Amino acid sequence: MKINNEGIEKQKNLGDDIKALKSKITEKRKSLEKMEMEFELAEKKIKGLKRYKISWMKFYNASGEIEIEATTEEEAIQIVTDSLCDYDGHFDVGPEEPYVESLGEIKDDPKDNKFHTMGFLQFGFNKD
Repeated sequence: MKINNEGIEKQKNLGDDIKALKSKITEKRKSLEKMEMEFELAEKKIKGLKRYKISWMKFYNASGEIEIEATTEEEAIQIVTDSLCDYDGHFDVGPEEPYVESLGEIKDDPKDNKFHTMGFLQFGFNKD
C-alpha cells in the first residue's frame, strides 16, 4: 500500500494557511476595535463631552411568607434567618432615597484615574 505524501502535505499546508488567515482576521478585528474607540473619543471631544465616574446605591426590600416545620417558634425563625438568601418573595425598592454622587472626571490617560469599581448590596430584615 502506497501512502500519498503529496496529499498529506497539501492538507498540512492548507491547515497552516487557515491558521494564518484566522490570525490575520483576529489582528484586523483588534485594529478595527481600536480605531472605533479612537473615533468615539474624538467624537466626544468634538462635542465637548467628558466622562465622569458616578457612584450610586439603591436599596431593596424582599419579603414573603413560608411554612417551616420546627420544634419551637425560635427554631423556625432561626431556620428562615439562616436560609434567607434562598427564598423568593415580593421585591420592592426600599423606602430610603437612592444615593448618587460624582467621584470626579475620568481622564483619557489611565494613569490619571484613581477610581476602582465597588459592588454594594445591602440586605435587611425586620425581626418585629
